[in-house]
Amino acid sequence: MRVAHIIDNVALGGAQKSVVLLSEVIQDYDAELVILSLYESKSLTFEGELRKNGAVLKYFPGKKLLNLRRIISLTKYLRREKFDLVHTHLTYGNIVGVIVARLAGIPVMAMSHSSGIDPRIYHPIRHRLETWLLRFAADMVTGDSYSAAEALRTRMNGKLVYPVPNAVPVPDQIPHQDAFAVKKELVGDKDRLIIIAVGRLSAPKGYSDLIDAFNIVHMRKPEALLLIVGKGNLKEQLVSQIATLGLSEYVILAGSRDDVPALLAASDIYVSSSHWEGLSLALLEAMINGLPVVATDVGDAKRVVPENSGIIVPPHHPEKLAAALLALLDDQEKRKKYGQNAREHAIRNHGPKPWADLLFSLYAQILSEAKMGSRFQLATNE
Repeated sequence: MRVAHIIDNVALGGAQKSVVLLSEVIQDYDAELVILSLYESKSLTFEGELRKNGAVLKYFPGKKLLNLRRIISLTKYLRREKFDLVHTHLTYGNIVGVIVARLAGIPVMAMSHSSGIDPRIYHPIRHRLETWLLRFAADMVTGDSYSAAEALRTRMNGKLVYPVPNAVPVPDQIPHQDAFAVKKELVGDKDRLIIIAVGRLSAPKGYSDLIDAFNIVHMRKPEALLLIVGKGNLKEQLVSQIATLGLSEYVILAGSRDDVPALLAASDIYVSSSHWEGLSLALLEAMINGLPVVATDVGDAKRVVPENSGIIVPPHHPEKLAAALLALLDDQEKRKKYGQNAREHAIRNHGPKPWADLLFSLYAQILSEAKMGSRFQLATNE
């Protein structure tokens, strides 16, 4: 099976991570992976990892979304290479990808990687165009989480939307001594309790709430430390809040790091304070690394964090976030048990194998329906 993945770019991001993960497991399936990127990112990208894993990566740049030269070039390439299927990702990839797949006469699956509308990048005309193409031109529409699929259903007017929840690779467990060494290097004390959060410093992540919650935690557990990994435009605001609360020695804004698995292994609790989210890859990575979780009840959190592996609290309530963190900080045995349960649950439900099996079963369904001439389904979603 030859599948062309059309995506906005291969910069560091959640949708791009899923393509990288597919490149790591594709050898277990009778398939070839080709990634067609609409833009060549100037920042850090996954290009090296994709090529190392044997994926074919080609760029089809254009100054505007509906660049005629790019559309013609992509269509010719798809026809010439005789792909069986096109799989599109993200808004630009969905719009351009569905158009060129239809022009090339190739079945197409479109995937949404968002559970809501981000006002920073929302454009009404682009939104309506994507909606129209997904409804009337895509053979199958999918979301990378249950919440993304549910958000799409309101736009699809009865067309089936299939959830394909994100997956993360299963890491080798880092030996305790190595984890202690990382902790000692980071905070100078291997016995220090570390609460870790990973994600961009942006409004949807609710980090201001998290810092307020940690201020409450600090009064009870002054030996605890909060580590926030990520960069973003709210850094100065958060630094100011941390200083005002007198927490500068207890909250570390670590910026972007390339050793997140080691940081997770060195930590004791993972926390997500998001105001809105789909299915957080960072949360899944924490679980699969064996961390107990405290997360706000947004997106897919309640679906992927069982009761015995974490605590779910309402968003926008720092005091409840603090209470959940303290409940785990006060009970070492609970932390250990919840962490083990979290890892087992994540491997069983969000590891690469179950995810890829579902994806390829949907590919087979699309190709089967295309052969029978039944390309576009309208039905009531369950």
